[in-house]
Amino acid sequence: MTTIKLNKIVPYLMMVTYLTIPASLFAQTHVPLFVGTYTQPGKSAGIYVYNFNQNTGSADLITTFKTSNPSFLAKRADGRVIYAVNEMHDGTESLSAFAFDGKQLRLLNSMPTKGADPCHVALSERDPIAIVSNYSGGSFSLYRLNEDGSIASQDDFVQHTGAGVDKDRQEKPHVHSAFFSTDFSSVYVQDLGTDKITIYPIVKDGVRYRLGDPTAISTPPGGGPRHIALSRDGKYLYVILEMTAKVIVYEKKMTDWKQIQEVAINRKDFQGRDGAADIKISPDNRFLYATNRLDANVVSAYQIKSDGRLSLLDTYDVQGKGPRNFNFSPNGKLLLVANQLTDNVTVFRRNTKDGRLNGVQSNLNIFSPVCIVF
Repeated sequence: MTTIKLNKIVPYLMMVTYLTIPASLFAQTHVPLFVGTYTQPGKSAGIYVYNFNQNTGSADLITTFKTSNPSFLAKRADGRVIYAVNEMHDGTESLSAFAFDGKQLRLLNSMPTKGADPCHVALSERDPIAIVSNYSGGSFSLYRLNEDGSIASQDDFVQHTGAGVDKDRQEKPHVHSAFFSTDFSSVYVQDLGTDKITIYPIVKDGVRYRLGDPTAISTPPGGGPRHIALSRDGKYLYVILEMTAKVIVYEKKMTDWKQIQEVAINRKDFQGRDGAADIKISPDNRFLYATNRLDANVVSAYQIKSDGRLSLLDTYDVQGKGPRNFNFSPNGKLLLVANQLTDNVTVFRRNTKDGRLNGVQSNLNIFSPVCIVF
């Protein structure tokens, strides 16, 4: 096995989104690391699986699986099933399910997404379902999953309509992500093209599932909501706006969401193009991080105060270009950033007490990395 410098089976219904880490992994030194990529012959095959050392930040390549543009991944709670969207624009776009035995990935099945450029997949912890967002299609799909992790059926499909104020980027709907509520009773769908977050209740009809009547949050015009993060108690909602590189903070008042803050991701003296990408709350629910691409190529760290508002700690260069997605190591001590345009994953040391990043510990070289999952 080549070392690359990096720089109890649970019931099926106990499924989690890719952000959720099983408690048992916190105590492990070595954990599986899955990286999704944009594929190109001779450069990237598809999904890469590593044995990741949480203490040193090094990684051993375990296996790869050839599949087209697996640009976003999600993992079942028991670690035995991986889901990937195949981000295509030629009629072959799909959601794929893979069994993982600790050494190899094996394709279970795939199913069409019925929308171009699927760019995000989320899993429910309460129900055996997955939600896939189709960026160019301006739509999203709800899939029911079998006990073995394979995809049973597409139970629901929603096509958005409308446009935004930016005639170039918001000429039509662009559904960029869907995240489940903290109790998994509903799903928040971010539409970059219409500047809206639409909240759909999850409804079960017999063995099938569907999406109920939605409510909506309007985000600042021309901002382009991309991803969100919810506080553990579900009281605060943090939205990253791709086109303006802002983080918007909402507080839940009864059944309504009220905007209470807007903060920048960039340094005050920044001048250039924005392409904000990802946002996540640390495992201890005390800090928030957000990335910006194009001319910025930074990750900013914020403290979450008692009233839900954010206080900037610092902004860090990602040591690469195109920071698309990032994730925390299960022990919370490392933060990994996938730099799509420079073919590297940067591993930062993270101070779990004050939330600051303390320099780059290591680097993983891989062609066009775009998603990181533990």
